[in-house]
Amino acid sequence: NVNGFKACSIVGVGGACEVAALSLALARHFASNGVKTILVDLESQRSLIPDLMELPHAPGLAELLSGSADFSKAIQRDRASPLQFIRHGQPNGNAEVQIPVRMEAITNTLKGIYDVVLLHTGEASPSLLQAAKGCSTVLVHAAASRKKDAVAAIGTLKSNGFENVFLIQVEGVQQVAA
Repeated sequence: NVNGFKACSIVGVGGACEVAALSLALARHFASNGVKTILVDLESQRSLIPDLMELPHAPGLAELLSGSADFSKAIQRDRASPLQFIRHGQPNGNAEVQIPVRMEAITNTLKGIYDVVLLHTGEASPSLLQAAKGCSTVLVHAAASRKKDAVAAIGTLKSNGFENVFLIQVEGVQQVAA
């Protein structure tokens, strides 16, 4: 537990690549600073995180829930940090329904094992409300052009019982001096 920050869902309003990069950067930051961290990718369509991490294909949550894989096969280690990672897995009809429904129990189990559990939930959607239930914090990432949509998403999250909801907004690319 990092000052009450135990489980966090990271969601985007537009900008899938930026949200994936933010999720991975935050997870690697915690893991590299001695915080036992797992990043769970709930993006079912075209997940970018395994590519950003340069990981080989592996089973994920979908396979865990269908019983075709166990945790030892689904948990992958990051090559760049001590971070552990679980991908969404191969979409199938049953898993698509079961993952959001069972995510609170999965998150609570992971909170007993890891110091920090980060869920990359991808684009804001109705299933996010159910998938993020085990999280104490939700970070909403949006480009400045999507601020109105992000504020609406934050309002929906708060009206559904999420208290710690924060907007992360990037105004544009900023160059960092070497």
